[in-house]
Amino acid sequence: MTSSPATGASTRVEALGASEVAIGADGPYVARTSRVDRSLGDGVLEIARVTSPGTTAPMLTFVGAPGGDVASVAADGDVLAFVVVGPDDVGALHVVDVPTSAVTVVPLGTAAWPTAVAVCSSTVAWTSSNGGMADPDEPVHVLDTVSGELLRVAVHRNYAGVYCAGDHLAWRTLDNATDARATTTVVRWHPDGT
Repeated sequence: MTSSPATGASTRVEALGASEVAIGADGPYVARTSRVDRSLGDGVLEIARVTSPGTTAPMLTFVGAPGGDVASVAADGDVLAFVVVGPDDVGALHVVDVPTSAVTVVPLGTAAWPTAVAVCSSTVAWTSSNGGMADPDEPVHVLDTVSGELLRVAVHRNYAGVYCAGDHLAWRTLDNATDARATTTVVRWHPDGT
């Protein structure tokens, strides 16, 4: 991971061997796998926080089957979410409360790769990021990290991706007639799911 100041100063290395990046309250988080960082053993996955340019501090380390990967990472405030996928594409969403280190795991089955994840405050949302190729009606899932409530939103003709900001969630759907255009649906999300 590199950064470049807006002033045009030279680019600097923030973290080596990072495969995925997210920004939370404590700054950047990176995912490392043996696919990108050869110093890790095969099947070792690491989530680390960038502490200073070129330096990271491991937060979580997973040891799984060789060929495992981190498919997606997202963060907001004190919540960090990431998807760990095994070589058979079976995986799980991991949601971390950073101050307490509490981890909630949501099994994703064979729909783990690829997965788009978004985090807004205490809301974590995810869906397929493959453009709806496997099933055009893939749902958007929403987890309230405070209540623990998990909801499934049916999205007809889902077209990859989920986004959020504040109390708004958004996803894209394919045009019914042509499949040539996608429309973004934005909703105000309430913690009670209404």
